[in-house]
Amino acid sequence: EPAEPAIVTVTVDMGSSSQDIAALLKDAGLVGSEEEFLSVVAELGVETRLQAGTFEIPKDASPVEIVNLLTQ
Repeated sequence: EPAEPAIVTVTVDMGSSSQDIAALLKDAGLVGSEEEFLSVVAELGVETRLQAGTFEIPKDASPVEIVNLLTQ
């Protein structure tokens, strides 16, 4: 059994909503649920700061760490 990669690469398209990104992250296995990501985005007030692009996200990143990576 090859070990799972420690880093997951996700590509966020231009014009993606926070809902789209949440679905992408859930499909990639980075968050347990879309709500988990969306609640952090809402809590931090960064809906409009989520970036498009390709991101390398550690498999064990917390939702807050993921949001931080996506809003740099």
